[in-house]
Amino acid sequence: MAPLIDRNMYMDDFVASENEETKLTTIYGQLTAMMNTIHLPMSKWATNSTTLQLEWQAEGLSTQTETQVLGVDWYTESDTFSLSSLAALKVLTERPATKHHILQITSRLYDPLGLISPVILTGKLLFQDTWSRGIGWHEMLPSDIGTQWSSWCSDRHHVSDVSTPRWIGTADDLD
Repeated sequence: MAPLIDRNMYMDDFVASENEETKLTTIYGQLTAMMNTIHLPMSKWATNSTTLQLEWQAEGLSTQTETQVLGVDWYTESDTFSLSSLAALKVLTERPATKHHILQITSRLYDPLGLISPVILTGKLLFQDTWSRGIGWHEMLPSDIGTQWSSWCSDRHHVSDVSTPRWIGTADDLD
């Protein structure tokens, strides 16, 4: 159990995946027992396993069908990841375009899985361009960078519509 915790514990989240339902329930039982022993009860349970969901209901635990895993939205019913949190950045893009503003927006885009790397890279390249031109932090962007920045901001909302399957593989991978 210790190696499993070591490989799958991130800050205060335990994230693991298993193909077999019986192994899932074993992991759940052992993890719960171990964490209770050290007086750190687990909470915020989420799974796409119907077996575990039924077990948790029997124990009176609430389950989540929508949660975040390492900053990425996970929908357990469809078993997909989404970056819908990008929509929350809309209010930030309505400010005047400055070097500081570009950094503020692009640094808030957290994508540990690299699902939107090309989108983030575009924003970072625009920021890099402001450095190479010696633009001040609160100086308005030149028209060419400002136009590219406006275009990037207006197109960014499409990214929040993208969902990616959590499991990508073939049926042979299950064996």
